[in-house]
Amino acid sequence: MIYILLPINLVYILWSFFMSYDKHTKRFFIGPVFLFTFLQIIMVNIGMIILASDIDKSYVIEGAVYLTIAMFIFLLAAFLTNTTFSINSYVYDKYNLKPIIIIGYFLTILLLVYFLFHYILLLISIFKRLLSFDIKGAALSLATIRFEQNLSENRVSGIVVQLKNIVLPFLSIYLINKSRSIFIKILVFIILFFILIISGQRWPIFEFLLVLFIFYTLAYNIKFNIKKYTKIALLGFILLYLMSFLQPRFEVTDDLLSNVLANFQAVIYRIFVSQAHTSEYIFRLFPNTLDFGYGTYLWQNLQAYLPGHQNTLAYTIYALTHPAGMVGSASYSTITHFYAEFGWFGLIYVFIFGYLIGVYNNYLKNQKSRSTTFFIMHSFFVMSIATTSLGSLTGIFYHGVLTSWLLYVLINFIVMVFFLKKNIKVNNVN
Repeated sequence: MIYILLPINLVYILWSFFMSYDKHTKRFFIGPVFLFTFLQIIMVNIGMIILASDIDKSYVIEGAVYLTIAMFIFLLAAFLTNTTFSINSYVYDKYNLKPIIIIGYFLTILLLVYFLFHYILLLISIFKRLLSFDIKGAALSLATIRFEQNLSENRVSGIVVQLKNIVLPFLSIYLINKSRSIFIKILVFIILFFILIISGQRWPIFEFLLVLFIFYTLAYNIKFNIKKYTKIALLGFILLYLMSFLQPRFEVTDDLLSNVLANFQAVIYRIFVSQAHTSEYIFRLFPNTLDFGYGTYLWQNLQAYLPGHQNTLAYTIYALTHPAGMVGSASYSTITHFYAEFGWFGLIYVFIFGYLIGVYNNYLKNQKSRSTTFFIMHSFFVMSIATTSLGSLTGIFYHGVLTSWLLYVLINFIVMVFFLKKNIKVNNVN
């Protein structure tokens, strides 16, 4: 009976699609309502339904029902803000942004040199081992890079990490968009891809590709083409599949076929089930083991951005659901977080959340001419909202306000200073 929830959730994806589709121009933009709905259902709700069919526990069934009802309320609230529209946005840069292009190239080259200088010998070792089919040896060399990368992140207090994961993607998307040379576009993309992948983490790559995709659907009149989007989705899956070989949790053997099949199963599990487990933990622990937070867990998440280690609900859940001695955190979706705070009354906050996201969705789809940096900034905002379906609500504050918005303000300031100085020189000559 629980599987009746599956087609209902799939209908929700179609509902969110039509809220971001213009039937007159046949244009579709990847907005926050659609993307949040898509990730929430594909990576959380479907997994919870699968878990409910496998785990014969009432709390798992309750979780699957709660998430299904919550998504209906989210979309209903967003739908109430939905207006008829004709998407006609396009990029228009008023000022010469040459200084930003120079900064982008400089940072790209600087970080590339940094990583090559540190890991060139290990990278050569990896390629040699792969060519000789020494898969275990290549995995060991890659693990060494990841280990050293983690140490480096601790020493520089995340500055290099922020440059690598946020600032560089922001500037790289700008370079890819503004460059007239296909060769430069491809080169910048490959270099950034290499810099992000060197740590063996998939999230930075996932977020960059997502922001890039959002940017082009938001800033340009690209008509919806199901074949094109299917090819993009297939390419994304292939990239995710190949990158999964780099994960430390993947147990590499010297049997190539065994690796291929095991990794395929692991990727399918990661997409449809893995993220749902953390939501399952919430419904397992609340309210029997942990009390509802009534806002305290959100406050803890905000404090996590302060210096030093801050205990959050994600750490508490991990400690209660994993063997003693293991250290980690269990990220959970915003919809599930509302349950941890208020139980079933959390649906009220789901409605408020959906309404606010719907208002922002309408703001984006009614834009006209805007600067490149404006569209990139809002692409990061959309990504940060969408990924709260997989993580903390405070991600909007971190990725949206502390990074992309401040970077947008800084870039505009640099451009204005450059433009004013140039005008002053021209006036003095005249």
